[in-house]
Amino acid sequence: MKFKIMAGTETYARINAIAAEIKRCQREAIAVTEELGGSGYYGEVLYVDTGITAITCEQPPAWPYKRVRKRGHGAAAYFPRNVKANQAILERIRRLPKVHQDQLNQAIGFVAHCVDDRYFFSFGLLTGKDFHLVSIDERADYTPLPDMSEITVSEYKQLREQGGEP
Repeated sequence: MKFKIMAGTETYARINAIAAEIKRCQREAIAVTEELGGSGYYGEVLYVDTGITAITCEQPPAWPYKRVRKRGHGAAAYFPRNVKANQAILERIRRLPKVHQDQLNQAIGFVAHCVDDRYFFSFGLLTGKDFHLVSIDERADYTPLPDMSEITVSEYKQLREQGGEP
């Protein structure tokens, strides 16, 4: 199922507010990551953004760490060990703002659920200046909000190509 949400609607405004919070989370997480000598980070699965679980580094970090991902497709990933020397770092990571997946789901009235052997945790979202695009698996049980317009797959692909922020 593909949907278009036009600017000026309540759902568009809710998604914009969440998108702004996600960008704030990303900025703060990137700042912490860079201060620790990292080039990127992995977030927790239940959050749209932050909840850092690993920091990617080209070289092992200067602080006591545990390696959580070996070098493979990109840099290795590390996380500060829970030792006295890292308490300030760990506290800073714990205090990072987070956007939980349920917050995003609630913006369009989506509820995580199972259908047969499939679990539908969330939906795909592309944000844009004039509209947002939503993609939900056809097998999911979902009823769109009144200010969401269902569109065809070909229209979705065309609008997606016009741009937007993932």
